[in-house]
Amino acid sequence: MKYASQLKGKLMIAHGTGDDNVHFANTLSVINDLIEAGKYVEVLASPGRGHGVSDPPARRVLMQRVTHFSSITYRFCQR
Repeated sequence: MKYASQLKGKLMIAHGTGDDNVHFANTLSVINDLIEAGKYVEVLASPGRGHGVSDPPARRVLMQRVTHFSSITYRFCQR
């Protein structure tokens, strides 16, 4: 990822591994680039889920993680 080093703040990537629009290998490549650039990245992989992560159990976990990530990120930015 060409501009990984220029990104600011904490990052979260959520990806359904069964997504046929964005292949998981591409996401792993982006994650690796972020790590190499020294960036903080949290990752949530949803095994076998597609692009929308639409089944209720997986959607619930995704929303909980996004809410938690947003709350800790917001508190971090307020310092």
